[in-house]
Amino acid sequence: MMKKSRYSETRIVRILKEVEAGRLVKKVCHGQDYESSCPTRTSSR
Repeated sequence: MMKKSRYSETRIVRILKEVEAGRLVKKVCHGQDYESSCPTRTSSR
């Protein structure tokens, strides 16, 4: 059984379309609309 996605399919498609249109992933992720929907990278030391 597959795990349910944390993000809606619509939201993922919107983010991918913005990146394909030339926006940097960093800019898309730090935008107002998607701030909580992009994964964050943490360092475990």
